Amino acid sequence: MTKALSSEDFLHSVLDAIEQHEARLLVWGLVDGRSGRDELHQLIDPLLNQAFEQGIEEFFTADDVILALTKRGLLFETDDNPYAGYRSRMAETVRLAFRLRQLFPQHKGIDGWQQGRTLVADFRFTRRWRRYPRRDLLPSDVVDELSSRLKDSTISSALHNLLARRGKTYRLAEFQARATRRILEGLAARRSNGTLVSAGTGSGKTLAFYLPAMARIGVLRIRQSSGPSWVKLLAIYPRTELLRDQFAEVYAEARRLDEMLQTRGCGKIRIGALFGETPENATWLSRYGHRGWRETSDKQGLISSYMTCTQSGCNGELVWRKEDMENAREELFCALCNHSIPPDELVLTRERLRADPPDILFTTTEMLNQRMSDTATRHLFGLRPGAPRPPEMVLLDEVHTYSGNHG
Repeated sequence: MTKALSSEDFLHSVLDAIEQHEARLLVWGLVDGRSGRDELHQLIDPLLNQAFEQGIEEFFTADDVILALTKRGLLFETDDNPYAGYRSRMAETVRLAFRLRQLFPQHKGIDGWQQGRTLVADFRFTRRWRRYPRRDLLPSDVVDELSSRLKDSTISSALHNLLARRGKTYRLAEFQARATRRILEGLAARRSNGTLVSAGTGSGKTLAFYLPAMARIGVLRIRQSSGPSWVKLLAIYPRTELLRDQFAEVYAEARRLDEMLQTRGCGKIRIGALFGETPENATWLSRYGHRGWRETSDKQGLISSYMTCTQSGCNGELVWRKEDMENAREELFCALCNHSIPPDELVLTRERLRADPPDILFTTTEMLNQRMSDTATRHLFGLRPGAPRPPEMVLLDEVHTYSGNHG
């Protein structure tokens, strides 16, 4: 039984045809080409007839398809009349990158930019299909296999909770299962080792590490519910953009263990971030502001720049209300759905990071370099004096970029 073609699948097939048509010029370094409306009709009409045969009736004409692609930002209309036409997002990205120029004060006037040197001397264009690892492993089978190897019911329970409620069709890739097994076996044997996870963009590398890491942190919370808090996982990123991308995702993963931990009388997994946008404390942030935080339109709070609401389908801005800031209560509220993120889930300030370290700490290589010699902060990285224990796990994201002085 073949899977029915959806409207989005059809639009992607049209985009593939347009990009294949454009690639013939791009491989020769010709970036200013465009497809006229008639050319697009010739590409789209045969695909549109096939779509009708498969029951897709959302688009009646090629113009309807062009409009849909344009609204999605997959197709751009050029404004250089009388030779107007269209470029795909792919072709327009290549053109803009190739035409990018350096501008200095001497490049004055309307056409001064034309005197600037281009930043790209040459390029090579290759169009390939993106490849993804096959996901065909049932989560229950992966958990059962790990349980038989590790002989640890608490780990098994944590893994089950982390993988539950992801949908009946959810599957894991083989590399995710192998990474989880290797990391957990290394932690159980209490030996130092390294695991390199390499896969394409969007293939699930993040889960390959955080699945075993979250399970391990859950076990540590249960077995060591008392005593001083300490950073169990140090997640290091080469750039703040990468840190922001992962922060909300990891926060959401940590919430999958809340119910299990609470039934056993343990606190939730807390995460925090130490980088340029982390304020010193609520008083400082309220009085002087801080990079990355901006005021709400009603001036009743400040909006966090490195995380949005994690409720399904919301993605609203998270606000630290002024009344909470005045009471030094680190709680965020969604501006759309009013969902709250309480202090026992998130650490917002450097002052509280130092006083009550989170279970998971996000930081950058630059901040790590700055603060390892800071006697007030370095215990967060497991350095004595002040650190009750060193982190059990360290994540080096995008490790292939760690070279030269940066590495």
